[in-house]
Parts: sequence; structure tokens; C-alpha cells
Amino acid sequence: TVHFLNQVDEADLLTLMGDDAPAAEAMVLHTLVVEPSANGRGYARAFLEFYENYALEHGCHVLRIDTNARNSAARAMYAKHGWREAGIVPCTFNGLPGVQLVCLEKKI
Repeated sequence: TVHFLNQVDEADLLTLMGDDAPAAEAMVLHTLVVEPSANGRGYARAFLEFYENYALEHGCHVLRIDTNARNSAARAMYAKHGWREAGIVPCTFNGLPGVQLVCLEKKI
């Protein structure tokens, strides 16, 4: 299951990430979620590969994604695949206050 959630101010994310890429060259995915029973089967890695290819096919050379700061497994996976952590944005996420979103970026 892939969920596209947009619960944080886009301007905050762009400021944090440096907004050095024109909007037409950056693709943003808010929070990739894999069903817990499917963890460890490579679905997230496969989706990230799809995401990179899709972005390139559409002229985007900068990818952005976010994850919960407490999700150490996701953060490790992103780092392993070349993503850099740009910073953390506090927000209310799906009605939950005090969530810390880690903003990540990858240039392709």
C-alpha cells in the first residue's frame, strides 16, 4: 500500500531543503508506507527504484521524500540508497501533534 499524504507546509520543506531545484525538476513524495506484514520483502526498495525511473522519465532530477524521525529502519534504508537527510520539520501529521518529519533528498 502506498499512501500519499500532504500534512506539512510545502514552503517549510522547500526552505529546509534549499529549494535549489526548479519546481519542474523536483518530484516530492510524502511518506512511503509499506504494510507491516510485508516488511522485509523489498517493496520499499522496489518502489524507490520505480520512483527514480519515473522522475527521470518526467524530467525531474531531484527527489524529495519524508519519514517520521522515529522510523530508524526507513532512515537507514534511505541512507543506504543514497538519500541525504536535509533536516527535521515539526508538524501535526494526520491529526497527531508533535510529529518530527525527516526531510530527505536525492539528486539523480
